Amino acid sequence: MIIDVDEHSGIACDQTVAFPEGGGQDGDRGTILVQAESGITQIPFADTRKGLGRVVFLKDFPNVQVDTPVYHVVPKELLGGLAPGMRVRMQIDVERRARLTVNHSALHLVLMGIERVRPGFSRSICGCHISTDSARLDFVADQRFSASELESIAAFVTEIVERDAPIDVFPHPDEPEAWYWRCQDVTIPCGGTHALSTGWIGPIRIKRKSTGRHVERIYVETTHPALPLELYHGAAGR
Repeated sequence: MIIDVDEHSGIACDQTVAFPEGGGQDGDRGTILVQAESGITQIPFADTRKGLGRVVFLKDFPNVQVDTPVYHVVPKELLGGLAPGMRVRMQIDVERRARLTVNHSALHLVLMGIERVRPGFSRSICGCHISTDSARLDFVADQRFSASELESIAAFVTEIVERDAPIDVFPHPDEPEAWYWRCQDVTIPCGGTHALSTGWIGPIRIKRKSTGRHVERIYVETTHPALPLELYHGAAGR
């Protein structure tokens, strides 16, 4: 059900299957289906973003916003006739979601590999972005990653992918909207979408780029991921 229509933010509903932009992960795209007397009207949304919510402070967990409305970004000219209280259905671009999901999980494995060649280096993260094509992490660093370090990281990721290790996500005991990601002996706060196991990720490529005097950027690309699209078909929000 629609709870807000805003010409700048878009449409917010009381429920949605669309994942909003957050934690570096791009938001979902898809279609809002509106039932009318003349039939079903399809309204595309190009992005999904969080509105303002309540900030929660938890021990050993980054500050997170909860109870946030999720806005589906719709062109202003398509908002006419929509109003709070109307019941709609949501469809997402499932291939886009699947690729974001796989790339996000791949980036976590890369960070696990980085921690093995440079222990404690995750504290130097200064940026992150997960798209459908690749994912990256930025680090404050005085020393560039060497070719041998990148090879070691890639070898670690390849080994754990081939092992098809399970991936688990679960909520914080004190806040159901604060989530953890876990794989093998590593557990970290993360509320993104993730693969069910490392085998989904498939072969990877890792590259580095210097984006400034003291910033190192590491990219990961999934070249032939498994995209179990059947997991998403039939999912809809009201």
